Amino acid sequence: MKSKYFEQLIIGLILLNTLSLASEHYEEHPTVTEINVIANLFFTIIFALEMVLKLYGLGCRDYVDDNFNNFDAFIVIMSYVELVVP
Repeated sequence: MKSKYFEQLIIGLILLNTLSLASEHYEEHPTVTEINVIANLFFTIIFALEMVLKLYGLGCRDYVDDNFNNFDAFIVIMSYVELVVP
């Protein structure tokens, strides 16, 4: 979980997610909207999986001791809240 390659992969996925979110625009084609919805779900699942892997790999104490992990967990939880609450 502390691998340089794992962190680079996650950062790359965060950048792709940001681009996906930034691509939304007024009066976009319904296909683009559907692709963005699917991409959001994909990234939410991937980031939740990252959180679970870090929790397992680092243990709860070490995971919670890192403020970045706390922020990451908050974002993942809020992403799931967004999926449930329209």
